[in-house]
Amino acid sequence: MEKVILCRNGDKTSLKERFVSVAGYNTRYLDEGDSGEALVLIHGLGASAERWLRVIPHLRSKYRLIIPDLIGFGHSDKPSVDYTMDFLSNFVFRFLGALGIERTSLIGSSLGGQIVAECASTQSGVIDKIVLVSPSG
Repeated sequence: MEKVILCRNGDKTSLKERFVSVAGYNTRYLDEGDSGEALVLIHGLGASAERWLRVIPHLRSKYRLIIPDLIGFGHSDKPSVDYTMDFLSNFVFRFLGALGIERTSLIGSSLGGQIVAECASTQSGVIDKIVLVSPSG
């Protein structure tokens, strides 16, 4: 059964709720669109993929939107590990690899912005562009 997800304004989306194994951890993500440039949106501390629902109507016509619940958040696994910046940025790259995404742009909010900045500084060959929305750090 596919779950219907509503944008903040009440509009239905064509978002699909999916799960993928990343380094052995069950990871939930929302996926909208099958074509177009991939755009990955990373939420902040204490949030989940739903944090991005209000921006989806503005981005979905141009991009394939991929919006994970980071490990330890939302409906993704919550293992007992040290959630360091290194761990979280490596998790993002493993997530991209699990989806077969070789190149993408990233948007991050709050802690997600710090993660995105770390990703860009360590693995810039994978990232086209970054957008930081009120990043921490």
